[in-house]
Amino acid sequence: MGGSIIPCRINVTGARVALLLTPKARQRCFRSIPSDPAGDSYFKAGVSAPAKGNKTNKAFTKLLACELGPRANAIRVASGGQARQKLTQIAGNPVQIKKRLKFFRGDLS
Repeated sequence: MGGSIIPCRINVTGARVALLLTPKARQRCFRSIPSDPAGDSYFKAGVSAPAKGNKTNKAFTKLLACELGPRANAIRVASGGQARQKLTQIAGNPVQIKKRLKFFRGDLS
């Protein structure tokens, strides 16, 4: 990702989340990575769906909805549609989203 990416930015419509998505993972997961060797921090998600068509993104949207609470249609991939590295916009109450993300990340100031 290259250069001090903050994994979550709260905005007026919700939150924008940086993550690395792994298709065909053994198990579904959503967790935080403090930082990689380049100094970036991000969330990591794994889904069992293959990287064909839009299956991975749909499975990922369902995973985030399950873990964070918003409806699946409130989550969209803002950039990186076919890439493993994505920015995702989660629509909803920014305070509630931040509170849910703290379970995975800790302080998101």
